[in-house]
Amino acid sequence: MYSYLRKCEAIGVSAASLVALKSQLAKKQEEVSGHGVRHAVLADARTKRPRGGGSVAALLQQRNPGVAERDREDRLSVKTGGDRLSESRAALERKAALYDRMSSGHMLEDEEAARYEVDFSLKERGSCRGGHNSAAGVGAGARGTDTTQAAVYTTTGALLSADMRQEQERRAWEERIHQESVAEEVADERRDVIEQLEKQTREGRDRAAIARQERQHAENRKKERLKAEFLKKKLEAAKKLATASKAAKGDGAGGG
Repeated sequence: MYSYLRKCEAIGVSAASLVALKSQLAKKQEEVSGHGVRHAVLADARTKRPRGGGSVAALLQQRNPGVAERDREDRLSVKTGGDRLSESRAALERKAALYDRMSSGHMLEDEEAARYEVDFSLKERGSCRGGHNSAAGVGAGARGTDTTQAAVYTTTGALLSADMRQEQERRAWEERIHQESVAEEVADERRDVIEQLEKQTREGRDRAAIARQERQHAENRKKERLKAEFLKKKLEAAKKLATASKAAKGDGAGGG
């Protein structure tokens, strides 16, 4: 033992380090042995698994026949968007046709009359009692009328009833007449403005012509006055010259 310790000291390994290394070696051996046991148990379980049971994926894919049948029935009962659209369009077409017949005054059959015609006296009595316990025919008729009106207002142009088309045409005609009247008013206002501008232009031209004539007359009068003054001065000068000439002749004669 002493020699063994001396060998360890010679190679530079202490007793504490040697104990730690031995404990790590024992732990690794236990882990390796435990892993081998688990591997063997799993392999034995795989070899002993019954062949007819199938794999886990196959077990997961198995379904209850009742659940599959109910799922198929549910899929068949659910309507597609196209089916719902076709049914809605057919219902709206029936309601529009019924509305056309009722609005044009055609008599309904007994069954249709019971569903859609309203007994207003019975309806009034029901409304006096509160309006909540009216007859079934009244309720059905009111619902039919309301849905027909809704169909008329919410469907496309192909499903509009005759009177609704007439109403739309009347509104379009009124709108067209209104636009035409507005256009005429605008044209009249523009015409009035143009005529007013032309009138102002003519008046301005007339005033300018009158002013030119007045200036011309004033210039002519001034020229006539200046000419008259010039002639008057010239005549006076001639008279003075004649008077002076006569005086000079008289003085000459007296001296002789």
